Amino acid sequence: MAVIGPSFGAIEVLLIAQEWKPRVLMRAQLSEEGYQVLSLRTVEEAMVLLCRGLVRPHLIVLDTHHQSLKEPTLSDLRKLAGDIPILICTGPYGLAEFDFEAMGFEHVLVRPFTIRDVVEKVGQMIKREGE
Repeated sequence: MAVIGPSFGAIEVLLIAQEWKPRVLMRAQLSEEGYQVLSLRTVEEAMVLLCRGLVRPHLIVLDTHHQSLKEPTLSDLRKLAGDIPILICTGPYGLAEFDFEAMGFEHVLVRPFTIRDVVEKVGQMIKREGE
């Protein structure tokens, strides 16, 4: 459970997206669907909160677009997240650069995708975790 802000039993999603427009649109749609969303710009910001135990979301959504990602950073995020499922939203360039599956990321959406696709995938992941 997240420590930051009240949860009221809602499913908590940590959204990481560098660009403001996709971040705001994803946050708005996820919130509209009933999720409690904490949105951040960078993986490093998320890792600080996870490392300090300030957040414990049910799921993490990471948009890799315009993130300065290196394999050690992604590995550290995966380790800090523990059993929290992570949805990677990336482009074909991300698939060419990283072997997400080998790094422990089971859920990947590849551009082009819509905000609706992200929300549907989050719903599927939450449902799967609840089974």
